[in-house]
Amino acid sequence: MKRIVWAALLVSAGSILACSFYRMNRALGAAPVPFRDPQVPILDEDGDLAVACLVWGELKPRFEELSDQQLDVCIRVIAQVLSSYGRADFDAFLALRAADLEAAQLSQTSKTESFRDLARQLGVEEEVIPHTWLGALRTFWRAYYAEPPVARWLPEVTRVHHGTSSTAELAGWEESFDDLRALLSGSVLEHHLVVPHRASFDALIATETSAQWFDLMLGYETRQLESGRLLARFVRIGDETNEWFLHRAVTALETRTPHSPYHRQLIL
Repeated sequence: MKRIVWAALLVSAGSILACSFYRMNRALGAAPVPFRDPQVPILDEDGDLAVACLVWGELKPRFEELSDQQLDVCIRVIAQVLSSYGRADFDAFLALRAADLEAAQLSQTSKTESFRDLARQLGVEEEVIPHTWLGALRTFWRAYYAEPPVARWLPEVTRVHHGTSSTAELAGWEESFDDLRALLSGSVLEHHLVVPHRASFDALIATETSAQWFDLMLGYETRQLESGRLLARFVRIGDETNEWFLHRAVTALETRTPHSPYHRQLIL
């Protein structure tokens, strides 16, 4: 994967060349990342745009200091985020949370009626709204996003910052995320995750010795031409797993019409 990004950096038309190499790499059968649902393929356009985000944005550490696997995870995560909100693709939204869906369908049942009620408020007829948490969430998503909430992504605004630590030295590890959050302006919202991780963070670090994470900031424009930012932290606990999960998520919107019926938050 690293050769893809380096190729892009070495030419003025880097994004075009990177996209070609990325597609070739996928055609050669790059190993899948376990958190991804193999039934939800990454679209070429979103994979290409994810590469462009890394090429035109800010990446820490530098490219040469990251492994091919780290770059591959970044591209796959970014591509799924782009699909989720640039296409209102509910399956892409679920794919980033695939490992936690089974547990969430048990732990989140009390919220089923809330999603059913939200769907009703959006004009969905009662009899077509499922009585399951996942079914109600899917119905609400499709009604809420009659159109994708993101009209245009801004690759040059991207920031991807990696971090690593032993689990015994994690005190203050959230500070780097909060530093990025402090850069956000407008209406800033920290989200309660719709699909929480199946285990508490304290339980995870109690049995493992290392933690890795990366903070992802993406810029976008809404259909009302308002400027938005998405900031998310993805975490991997332990050396023996390839599972990355969403730990925190914040959005910021420079909105002129916060109460407009067309205003749509990103569901995280």
